[in-house]
Amino acid sequence: MKGSSAGPAEPGSDPSSRDGQALDGEHVSATHRAWSGTISPIGDRDFELLPAKAGIPFAPRTPLTEPFWAGCARGELLFQRCADCGYAGFPPAVACRACLSRALRWERSAGGATLYSWTVVHRPVSRAFRTPYAPAIVTVDEGYQMMTCLVGLGVPAIEAGMRLRAVFHEIEPGTSLPYFSPSTAPLPPSEQEPPCVPTI
Repeated sequence: MKGSSAGPAEPGSDPSSRDGQALDGEHVSATHRAWSGTISPIGDRDFELLPAKAGIPFAPRTPLTEPFWAGCARGELLFQRCADCGYAGFPPAVACRACLSRALRWERSAGGATLYSWTVVHRPVSRAFRTPYAPAIVTVDEGYQMMTCLVGLGVPAIEAGMRLRAVFHEIEPGTSLPYFSPSTAPLPPSEQEPPCVPTI
């Protein structure tokens, strides 16, 4: 992924996109275009990232994750917070990752986030995905990170540290996925850099 933490390429991603060669669409091969049938012929530079269509694979609903999915269906981004140590955790777990307490409660996020890392995929793992798409790791203002995809902007506009907001798109009746799109909202006070005070 690009940004502040470059890890292994995402499954199905074009390895050349990791060095920037395919980000503008100029070096995406005709084979990739023919295989997916969804890449814009005008390239990434003029292509707005869009939500996935119905039929994409996603994490299964379980008793543990059901509150999260129910929140998404209402347009709410939910996460767990430990009642003992205050740790904000995601994805859902049965015990706190910081202190192992089982006293976890669900809270609603305000939906603001900062972009931590991302990549751009041109060769999808499934034909259900529109290409290109941009999987990302975002740092949510409440203090946890989550995987998502970026929408509502073009690839050249993606920048590390940009402000984002959660948006929800239904992919099947009763199931919505959280995406993140650009936001003009400022960082929360706890994340802002302190003012520079000159020393004498």
